Amino acid sequence: MSPTTKLWSLCLALLFVETASAHAQLRPATWRGFLDVDVFNAGVVQEDPRGPAKNEKFTLVGFGPNQLGNSRAVIATPPVGLGFGYVLKPRWMLGLRAGLGYDRVSAHDSADLKIFGMSFMPEVSFVPLGATAKLFIKFSPIAQYDQVKLGGSRTHIFMGCFSLGAGTMIFLSDTSSIDIGAYFEGRFGKLKPSPVSGGSYVDVDDLRAVIRVGLSFWK
Repeated sequence: MSPTTKLWSLCLALLFVETASAHAQLRPATWRGFLDVDVFNAGVVQEDPRGPAKNEKFTLVGFGPNQLGNSRAVIATPPVGLGFGYVLKPRWMLGLRAGLGYDRVSAHDSADLKIFGMSFMPEVSFVPLGATAKLFIKFSPIAQYDQVKLGGSRTHIFMGCFSLGAGTMIFLSDTSSIDIGAYFEGRFGKLKPSPVSGGSYVDVDDLRAVIRVGLSFWK
C-alpha cells in the first residue's frame, strides 16, 4: 500500500469515527425511562463464617429473570430493574436503577421460605460511538439489601457493591430503544444471624457476570 493510499485510509477512518461520534451525541436535557431484566448470570459466591465453621464457595450459572434460578438465595440478586437517566451533556448520562426481587417457596412439611431483595444503583454512562446502535460504557455503585425469612427465623444482609459494563442501545425510533449490556458485578457484605435461631456473622463475597436486556423510552 502506497503512502498516499495509507493517508487516505487514515483520513477516511478518522472521518468515520468522528461521524459516528457525532451521531452518538445524545441531546442534552433528554430524559430516559427504562425497564430491564437479568437474562444470564454466572459467578462465584464465597461465605466465610466467623468461628469454627469452614468457608464455603459456590459456582453459580443461571438463565432467565427468576431470582432463585440465577442467584444464591442468601444474597439473591434483584433481577428486575426500573430506572431513569438524564443526558447531562453530549455522550454523558447520569441515572438511577432500582432493582427488585421476591420469591416464595412453599413446602408441605416446613414453613414457607420468603426472599426479598432490593438494590439502588446510581449510574454514570459514557456513549462514545454509534448511530442507530449506540455503544455505552457504564459504571454504578450498588447499595443492596436482602432479607430471607423462614417461619419465625429471619436473616438479612446489607451489601456495598459495584457494577461495570458495556453494551449497546439499539434505537427503534427517536423515542425508544432496546438495550443490551454485559456487566461484571461485585457484592460484599456481612450476613447477620437470626435472633431466633442464632448463629454467627458470615462475611459474603459475590462476584458474577450478568447479561441484562432492557427497553427504554426517551423524551
